[in-house]
Amino acid sequence: MHSLNRLFIVALLAVFVAAGAVRAQEDNNNSRVAQAEELLRQTLDQAKKVYQTVLESELSTAKRRGNLALYGEIEKELEYTKEPETFSLSTYNPEGTLKTAKSRLGKAIETARTRFSKAIRDIARDVLRDGDVDGARELERIAEQGEPDAANEETELVIRKSTLSAIPVLEGDWEKSTPKARKIRRFSTTDDYRQTFAVHWSPDDSMIAAAMDPDFAMLIWDVKTGKNLQTLKTADGAHHGPADFTKDSRQILLASGKGHIRLYDIAKKDDLWKQQNPSNVNDILISPKGDLACASSGKDVIVRSMETGEPIKVLKHHTDTVGHIAFSPRGNRFATISGDQTAVIWNTANWLPIRLLHVESGNSGLVDFSSDDRFIATTSKGDSITIWDAKTGEPLRRLGPFNARIVSLAFSPDGGKLAVGRIGNGDQVFIIDMKTLKLAAYLPGHGSWNCRMAWSRNGRFLVTAGDAPTIFELPPL
Repeated sequence: MHSLNRLFIVALLAVFVAAGAVRAQEDNNNSRVAQAEELLRQTLDQAKKVYQTVLESELSTAKRRGNLALYGEIEKELEYTKEPETFSLSTYNPEGTLKTAKSRLGKAIETARTRFSKAIRDIARDVLRDGDVDGARELERIAEQGEPDAANEETELVIRKSTLSAIPVLEGDWEKSTPKARKIRRFSTTDDYRQTFAVHWSPDDSMIAAAMDPDFAMLIWDVKTGKNLQTLKTADGAHHGPADFTKDSRQILLASGKGHIRLYDIAKKDDLWKQQNPSNVNDILISPKGDLACASSGKDVIVRSMETGEPIKVLKHHTDTVGHIAFSPRGNRFATISGDQTAVIWNTANWLPIRLLHVESGNSGLVDFSSDDRFIATTSKGDSITIWDAKTGEPLRRLGPFNARIVSLAFSPDGGKLAVGRIGNGDQVFIIDMKTLKLAAYLPGHGSWNCRMAWSRNGRFLVTAGDAPTIFELPPL
């Protein structure tokens, strides 16, 4: 009996020792991750300080010369470099001395992130050897993105409400005083297709995809030649509408009015996968990293794997239909807007809601992140726009009224312009300068239903829906 007790005690001690060893190894791995993150931050802080010194010198020069436009650009860039948890360059494209300095900063960031990724992958290998497959995969994900998860600690929901008065945008005889964009290509259609509801521009600028009436087929055109490349119809006879190209422009994610979702290979002319949402899809979007496909489904949003289409997560918070969705440029935040008069900002590290914006959107609303990650734009009360701070959720400005219902909203690739499309009263698209929040240009309407528009990569061109997909060239701004 005593020998059995001794054996039991020895076995119990062995379990405790093993558990202690596991905890010690976990603590060691966590410490190594923290050291890698701290080294990355220190290296980037040093590189940023060198760049900030050049920025401050050029800022003084711009001030001395009375160059207000340049002063504003450099001031904005300086603010961006001082923001914490910033591991990438802004979209600002300077000249001269600043261009050289920014190029050096870019190389320093690339080198630091590469070293960080290598250090995290080394830890992932050790974690896998210890048998923790999920932990190794999580570390590999962090290594792949080349930076820590900045939003991991945000779990509490912060509620924001705007009480701002609207700033007038359409003042006086604005049509005569505002530069008008030039129409450079109208994609020809047959009598079978008389109306465009939504347009999408491929990331490589080579193709335009448009959902057309009356049968809501998705037509794909070559941008240079204007030739119709393919006409895609749904097997269930439901309409196409929302779509999104993959980063390499080889595939397009499509959704139909009856909830069908498919990833279509353009060259192979075949579906890579098909899935079914429980209800109608109002919007669909591929994550910036290209690994997730998100689609609104009634009051919810379903997050799927881009590889298989299988659901990963269902986002539940809204009490009415989710209209539009948007990813932040880094993909660490995700926005949904609903007919319940709210927009929710989600932390994609844990898919928890972290901001609730009372938007008074009317219908299901529109939402978009600026590409410099500074702003979120939402529709408010149908004919105005609210600009929110993307990080804090604080309301900054309200623009309007636009004297008709707003049906499309899109920031330019550099984040410096916001395109706002209205239905009725001329069906124009208005270009707002984000520095001045003033009307900078407008696109004439050509048919009412411009429910979705898209920018070219360089931000000089905009394709809009209407009677047919049409590309406009913006005047110099």
